[in-house]
Amino acid sequence: MSIQRLNPAVARVERLSLTVRRIARRLWGPPRKGYTSFSARFPKEHRKRWNDWKKNRAPGEIFVVLVHPTFVPASEATYLQPDENIIGIIRNGEAKAYPTQMLAFHHLVHDHVGGEPVLISYCERCNSGVGFRPVVDGEERQFLVHGRRGGEMLITDRETRTVWSQLTGQALEGPDAGRQLDYLQVFQMAWQQWQEMHPATLALTPDTAFAWTYFRHPMGEENMDFRPRVRGVEKMAPHSMGIGVQLEGAAMFFPFEKMAGSGTAQAMLDRETTVIVFYDAASSGCGAYRAAEDMVRSVPGQWHDVRTHSTWNLEGFCTAGARAGERLSFVPSYSLQWYAWAKLYPQTKVWN
Repeated sequence: MSIQRLNPAVARVERLSLTVRRIARRLWGPPRKGYTSFSARFPKEHRKRWNDWKKNRAPGEIFVVLVHPTFVPASEATYLQPDENIIGIIRNGEAKAYPTQMLAFHHLVHDHVGGEPVLISYCERCNSGVGFRPVVDGEERQFLVHGRRGGEMLITDRETRTVWSQLTGQALEGPDAGRQLDYLQVFQMAWQQWQEMHPATLALTPDTAFAWTYFRHPMGEENMDFRPRVRGVEKMAPHSMGIGVQLEGAAMFFPFEKMAGSGTAQAMLDRETTVIVFYDAASSGCGAYRAAEDMVRSVPGQWHDVRTHSTWNLEGFCTAGARAGERLSFVPSYSLQWYAWAKLYPQTKVWN
């Protein structure tokens, strides 16, 4: 295991360089080959609907947050391919799946799952899906996309206009600065495996006012975000996927490519917390939990507890053995690309 440190001077220079090139291209450069603006890609009959929304949107609102999602049973979700990337959540026995190609347009979804309010957040640039309980002091907040800062997507609540991080759920500025939204465990994985785990799951349907935008990439430009230069033996491509785990200031990144063979990783997050990560390469699903036991993957989607000979699944449930019926404690974590995690936590450890 090694600690990766980012050079602040290199980061500032590269950010400035990217900004200058972007501004120059917009002011004087010709359009890139094949480039079309977001609205120009819509069918002509739908452009008025998009322009109407822009005229009537709330101050500061830059994306259409989905606040009245509709769902269909898994058997009726024929519009989803088996390898479709979804964000799955289960609360109080109710399971729902949100395809990321739909979320790439909305970015945020307000919903209720198992009778509880949930906020599903997705950033298509760093491929990160996060779940939060959108409640502060007993009051349910309504969130919208605020913009980006240093490549990180920010959100704001309508009630107080506090600005929050989409990845950490921390209030950065405003009346609630310093507050923290509660994480909800979500699984970013392939639709087929999620459906196998939860046959009764519901799937977000494209039958909404903006269905004509789905399955199109909403960004008019390629990802121009700063990619950190990471020094040391654990160099990774900026877009390398993994699971980031953080708890009370300690942070660690577990690259999927390093877990593909074993399907599991275990490490000391701090002096008191041992974390185990389950990773299913077939579905890209993963989960991080507090656990001191040594575990090995027995078959795809199942892990074996060496000490008690119990069997655990991706969601941290013990399905068989001496500890059947127990569940491991979830550690705040989510899937994302390496460059985004390294920017959030410059002193992060990297599992090796």
